[in-house]
Amino acid sequence: MTQDGDERLRKTRFPRWFLIAAGILSVIVAVIGIVLPVVPTTPLLLLAAACFMRSSQRLYRWLTTHKLFGKVILDYQRHRVVSRRAKTMALIFLWATIGTTIVFAIDALWLRVLLAGIAIGVTMHITRLPSRRPDPAPHAVERVAPHVALEGD
Repeated sequence: MTQDGDERLRKTRFPRWFLIAAGILSVIVAVIGIVLPVVPTTPLLLLAAACFMRSSQRLYRWLTTHKLFGKVILDYQRHRVVSRRAKTMALIFLWATIGTTIVFAIDALWLRVLLAGIAIGVTMHITRLPSRRPDPAPHAVERVAPHVALEGD
C-alpha cells in the first residue's frame, strides 16, 4: 500500500471493519438496485468505493477494475461524468420497470402517482448529470505509417 493510501486509512473516524462491511453492503444493495429501479445503484457503488478507499485497497481495486462497475465509478470519481449509454440504459430500464409496475401491479391511484413522480425525479436527475464524450474512434488516432523505417532497422 502506498504512503498516500496509508494516510487515508489513518484519517478515518470509523473502524476498518465497519467501512469494509458498509462497502460490501452497499455493493450488495447496488446489485439489487440493478433490477429494482427505486434503489439507487450508482450512488451506492460510489459509497462502496469511498468506504473501500479508506479501508481496503484490495477491495477498492476490485471494485474499480470490475467489468461492469469499474469504468462508471472511475469516470464519476475522476471527471464527475456519466456516459450517455449508461444514462440511456438507466432511463430505459427505469421506465420499463416502473411503467410495467404502474400498469399491471398496482391498483391504488396514489401509489401509481407516487411511482410516476419518483420516476420523473430520477429521470430529471439522470438527464442533468454531465455526459462523458465518447472515446475517439480507433481510426482517428495518429499512427505511424507501417512502411516508414525506424532508426536501427
